[in-house]
Amino acid sequence: FGRLGGAPAGATPTPIRSATSVRTAINGTSITTTGGAFGFGFNSGGRIQFGTGARLTPVAMTFTGTVDEVGMGSTFACALQGSVVNCRGLDDNGQLGRGVIGGGVDDGPSQPVVGLSASQLSVGPSYVCAVRSDDQVVCWGDNTAGQLGDSGLPDSASPVAIAPLSDAIMVSTGYRHACAIQRSVGGAS
Repeated sequence: FGRLGGAPAGATPTPIRSATSVRTAINGTSITTTGGAFGFGFNSGGRIQFGTGARLTPVAMTFTGTVDEVGMGSTFACALQGSVVNCRGLDDNGQLGRGVIGGGVDDGPSQPVVGLSASQLSVGPSYVCAVRSDDQVVCWGDNTAGQLGDSGLPDSASPVAIAPLSDAIMVSTGYRHACAIQRSVGGAS
């Protein structure tokens, strides 16, 4: 079971009841529970809670309402709430999906990604991908290594459709890449 968060060696692990998924990020971990989200690690950009400073044990993340899925990037976090993706934290590459790149740290309530209805979400270090409700994979944020599907594109603060991934059931982000499972081929693309 090991250590959770940055708790001192020998400390009693903090149990999280009703956990449905656990995702690791750079210097942090997010946990989705039945209806909520917890996080621990560095709080860069306020990705876990308002303010700064490390969260050494799991604490409730700052999203209002029911959370179906959550993920953290290096300095931000996004949650799937119903079909709405809400993001908060540092927006230096458009990763909050608000239609404008930049704006610094957002310490206010999370806001929805512009024009997106999604069924699944995956958060990379500085970009995000989602499966839209129509099964199209879209990504936004940092495009330094072509994470948005075309290395010729600049960073994007709005979802960009990734051709030809129009029948996806799941997408998963890595450091500077993403993979998807397509319904028509039953495997990863």
